[in-house]
Amino acid sequence: MTVSTQIIQDNDRYAVLKFTNDGTTDESVAAVVKVDASTLVGAPTNVKIRKITADVMNTAQTVFIYYEGTTADALAWVANSHTDVKDFSEVGPLPNNATGRTGDISFQTTANGTIYTIMLEVVKGS
Repeated sequence: MTVSTQIIQDNDRYAVLKFTNDGTTDESVAAVVKVDASTLVGAPTNVKIRKITADVMNTAQTVFIYYEGTTADALAWVANSHTDVKDFSEVGPLPNNATGRTGDISFQTTANGTIYTIMLEVVKGS
């Protein structure tokens, strides 16, 4: 299986995506684009996270979630060794404060062998 990406929903305003890594693919060396905004409906350049559901299996490992930018990426969230649900819909989605926003979202793990399942609900647009 290695890594997989599944688009569960994608419309003009929202997208829901699920990502898995069974630990056989090393994502610790560099951030790996998981949400390629150009492939989503409307090809948005600003995507903001509304909800994160994350399960990181390794007790000592972490998945960093970044908003990609043309000049500088911005750390959006850190998912660590437990199952967690973070719903930001009551306060608004996490702002995308990358410099030169591309709309892409990437992951980077702290070590080779990190096993995770992460589901992102994102809002498109400004």
